[in-house]
Amino acid sequence: APVRSLSTALEDPQTAINGMLLDIDHPVLGEMQLVGSPVHLSDVPMGIRRMPPRLGEHTEEVIAEFGLRQKERAAG
Repeated sequence: APVRSLSTALEDPQTAINGMLLDIDHPVLGEMQLVGSPVHLSDVPMGIRRMPPRLGEHTEEVIAEFGLRQKERAAG
């Protein structure tokens, strides 16, 4: 099977027919289109539970999980 680039795959009509594209209204970035999950279950509707994070949005929480505080990182 051919390996397509992301832009080619998104332009393919079959991508939309398979329900792979989801339109969302991001509270900061506005209207955007996301690629949905390739796994579809007949009794489970596909949807977005959370908005995608902005760059660096969860950095502090992730670093805190490793036990480093912001002031410790700045000193290091």
